Amino acid sequence: MKIWLKIIGFASIAILVIASAAIFLPTKNLLVLGSFLGNKVSSSLEIDQQIVSQPINLAILGFTGAGNNGAYLTDTMIVAHIDPTINKIVLISVPRDLVVVGENKTLVKLNGVFWLNNEKNPKIFTQPDFSSIKQQLENITNLPIHYATIFDVETVRAMVNGLGGLNVYISEKVSDPTLADSTGTGNYFTLEPGWRYLDGNMVVSLVRSRYAKDGDFSRIKHQQAVLTALGEKLKDLNFLTDANKLLKIKEGISGHFASDLSNNQLFTLATMLAKIPKSNWSFATLSFNGSDPLLYSSNIATNTGYAYGLVPKMGMGNYSAIWDYISKLIKA
Repeated sequence: MKIWLKIIGFASIAILVIASAAIFLPTKNLLVLGSFLGNKVSSSLEIDQQIVSQPINLAILGFTGAGNNGAYLTDTMIVAHIDPTINKIVLISVPRDLVVVGENKTLVKLNGVFWLNNEKNPKIFTQPDFSSIKQQLENITNLPIHYATIFDVETVRAMVNGLGGLNVYISEKVSDPTLADSTGTGNYFTLEPGWRYLDGNMVVSLVRSRYAKDGDFSRIKHQQAVLTALGEKLKDLNFLTDANKLLKIKEGISGHFASDLSNNQLFTLATMLAKIPKSNWSFATLSFNGSDPLLYSSNIATNTGYAYGLVPKMGMGNYSAIWDYISKLIKA
């Protein structure tokens, strides 16, 4: 075990690699993970006993980032319920248009909560304030949100390009005239159904596109497909022979995401996720589709005016049906 405690320089920049896909990494690769994470020998890392002894819940938040429309709106919101006692993880996608009661009793869309709490924060990628979004996600899921991480599309682009692309299964045709085709044809973004090998630009377009009959729920489905493909690509990655790839990823994502996990907690999460088999991963979405929808759509008077929004089927602020749904998911 001593070799585990002398891994070189953990940095919080590894959180997205670990949180979204390191589950599939063989344990042997974790022994040399530090070669990717830094250049200076840090103090010995230790297993955080609290994390490994009970279920934890991690909020994974994504936004487009500077230079894009809605740059700091968290259009990706996933609550990861990780239970090391039974080696199981459930990832619950929460739609961005869910309307919640914000400060001063105003109604806001969930994707605006983080930014409202950080718009005057000059250290958004070093010291983000997760307090408000954590509280809202706790209200919605009835799960304590222990930790959070946030990233922008440059993180996704850098990871995919650093890995040489991803093989993603497209269940139905994607055609979005609001996004340009990154292949340089001058056409708009289109993907035919089936297995498609995509570079970072194409993956970014895929996870951003919601020009489909299911709107944002199509985007959520694509995000889940990309997470699965990312895990498949990473599971055979060798942190010794693929060092150049890892350094390229590290350079590309620097300054584009942050987390409130400490180094020891990050190290513990990595070792814990490595033990959870792919068969024990499951995805779920809070949706208004299906025979027993959890949400309904309506025009709501929010803090920015009347807008399309989603409301819990039991009424504004009443998440009891969602709590029951999630409780069954994590106990299944």
